[in-house]
Amino acid sequence: MPHLFSRRRMLRGLGVTMALPWFESMSVWGDQSAQSRNPGSSAPVRTAILFAGNGFHGREWWAEPDGELLRLGKV
Repeated sequence: MPHLFSRRRMLRGLGVTMALPWFESMSVWGDQSAQSRNPGSSAPVRTAILFAGNGFHGREWWAEPDGELLRLGKV
């Protein structure tokens, strides 16, 4: 059975998928910004959800203060 997508085509599609939010945030040349069209509007609320299927070491996840700098955990 032949492959439906080549590796190159799949990687190109993934690249476009990753760039879509960035393209959405760019204003079109000559277009008014959303703020000028709708004075009461604000930026959209965005959500990031992280899932660790096998879990993670909670104590090693966060950075700890080390004077002026932060010391990163082992993760």
